[in-house]
Amino acid sequence: MTIENSYAQNKLVSKNYEVETLKTDIRAFIDESVKNSEVKVIPKKIIQPPKKIIPVQKKKKKIPEGGC
Repeated sequence: MTIENSYAQNKLVSKNYEVETLKTDIRAFIDESVKNSEVKVIPKKIIQPPKKIIPVQKKKKKIPEGGC
């Protein structure tokens, strides 16, 4: 949090306090890189491999055994 608290004359005083100062302007850097990166990217076509067909064999029905 960027607040400096102090206690003076029976009152709590809160002041804004800057923890870290940046030497570079980040927003200007981002804007500069966006201007330089205006190259159109051509998407590559994705060729899907053919689907594999796996044959499933049906189970043979059992003949009922004997009886009267």
